[in-house]
Order: sequence, then C-alpha cells, then structure tokens
Amino acid sequence: MTPLILVCGFLGAGKTTLLRHWARTERNRRVAYVVNEFSSRDVDSIVLAAETSEVVPLPGGSIFCRCLAADFRRTMEALAAREWHALVAEASGIADPTATRTLLRETRLDGLFSLDRVICLVDPATFWKLRRTLPAVEAQVASADTLAINKADLHDEYDLSGLERELRAMNPTADIVRTVRAALPFPAPAARERPALERAMPDHPDDRVVRHELRLPDAVQPEALVRLSDQVGEGLLRAKGFFHDGRGLVAASFDGHRWEFAAAPDGAIPSLVALALRESEPALRRALAMLLENPNEP
Repeated sequence: MTPLILVCGFLGAGKTTLLRHWARTERNRRVAYVVNEFSSRDVDSIVLAAETSEVVPLPGGSIFCRCLAADFRRTMEALAAREWHALVAEASGIADPTATRTLLRETRLDGLFSLDRVICLVDPATFWKLRRTLPAVEAQVASADTLAINKADLHDEYDLSGLERELRAMNPTADIVRTVRAALPFPAPAARERPALERAMPDHPDDRVVRHELRLPDAVQPEALVRLSDQVGEGLLRAKGFFHDGRGLVAASFDGHRWEFAAAPDGAIPSLVALALRESEPALRRALAMLLENPNEP
C-alpha cells in the first residue's frame, strides 16, 4: 500500500511552505500532494504547483467531514492507479484529524493507503489565542506524531521553551522539533504505534469559523490589506490570495498575526479568501466592503 503522510496545523502555520520545501528537496521521490482548502477558491495548490506538477486541489470544506468524503475518495482512488513513494495530504487549517482512520475505513481507502505519519505545524504567535477558541487546535496537536514549532526564528527561547512544555503536556509521545520556514526533512517510515484517530466524522466543518471570498479590483495596494486586518482585529484568523499592485501580480498571506507578500505564481487570479470567527463576521463584511471601495488608499 502507498504510505500516506498527513500534514495538519492551524491556518497560516506553514503547511503549504512545508509541502513546497519537500517538492524542492525530494525530486527523486514520486510524491503526490493533495491540498484540501476550506475555501472554494484554490490558493495553496496554485502556489505549490510552482514547485511540482503532482498537485491535486480539493477545495470547499474539510476532508474529515462527510461533506467532502466522497470527493476525497474519488481523488484518492484516481491517484492509487499510479505508483508513488508516498502521498501527502495537506488538511484544511480548521480540520480535526481525529477521524482520519474512520475516513479511510469508511471510504475503503484503507486497502490502498497506509497512514504513515501525521505532522502538525504550530505557530507560536497564534497558538495560545486559537487554543482557547477552537477545539481543532488541540485535536491537531493530540493527533500528531511529529509537532513542528514553525517560525522559530521569530520568537525568543523563553517563548519557544514554554510552548514546547505545553505541547508535551498535550501530546506526551510526539517528536517536537523547531523549524524555520517549515524546513522539515521528509519523514522516514514510522516505527511506532500511532494514535487511534477513529472518532466519528462530523457532517460539516466547525461553524465557529466563517469564510468570505471575493474577486479583487485591477489594482490593490498592500496597505489596503493591512488596513483590513486592523479593522477586523483578532477575529480575523486567516486571509490569503493574489492581487495586482499596479506593477505585477502579488501573493498575499495573513496568518492571524502578520502579513507576507511575494511574487505570485503563474495562473493566479486576483482574489482574496478571508476566514474569521463567526462573532467577527459583521466587522469582516464592513472591512471587505471598504477594501473594494478604496483598494488604493492606505
């Protein structure tokens, strides 16, 4: 059977960055990447496709809820027709992976794929806030056999050590490593028993999180996006997409704490996906409306 590596971690923790690192460094392996996005707009797989052609997008929900299980089964069965060293599935940032084995069993994919590793990326800047708000954060940590504290270069030793102690209390058996820009080596085959991961699958993703998607105007300034996150405040969990800044196409990413801007890959369409806590949805609507009205004003 083909080894299946599951990559999870909350919104903006660095999952796609990890997959891009593997795609660049593991060119001698035949690896396929399934990218599951909560939004219906495809962002992460477009970014990853700049590194490898073996990318399959699976947007519009979470693979661990019944709403997307049939699409996940068809995608995986099609991939199983080819030979791979491994298949990597990037779960949606709000996914609860504790139903992974249930999903594989109920879709009969457990006869084609063996769950080999669950890797969870953790962002020290957002972990503590999100843990208080969203149960999926604890579920992701508890499900992993490798916990990667990403963006470690942006935090001091006191903060990193405190986070390591907390993660160890939440998951006593996982390997805990620190990474910068998700530079984690491709995993060797697992050599120990994994958590059961056999909870029942929910019918729908967590309704504490809302998403809004929109096409962007012909020209947008980065300052207008920063203004959006300032207006919504801590309720804005994630924003990502592509925009024209008047000179070229730019990829934008907000991880709940900071914005990053970089050159956009070929095939990107000017658009934005924003995810927020439900109680922040009115503020998000107002901020998005202002963005469309004043895309070039700081």
